[in-house]
Amino acid sequence: DAASAKLLKQGILLTGDKGTVTHNGVTIDFAYSGDTLTLDVVKKPFLVSEGILESTIRKWFSQEG
Repeated sequence: DAASAKLLKQGILLTGDKGTVTHNGVTIDFAYSGDTLTLDVVKKPFLVSEGILESTIRKWFSQEG
């Protein structure tokens, strides 16, 4: 789907309907429910603020393509 394709462009591969993925020191639980993808950050580097992380993820999804 489109969300998985946008994450794949960032080097993040989601497999299955739910699971956990780690990329650049950030661990995210993900789950699909119908057309909705839910992401839950469960671990991040200490020096990365939640605001920066959220902004980065939102930017990935706002990009065309």
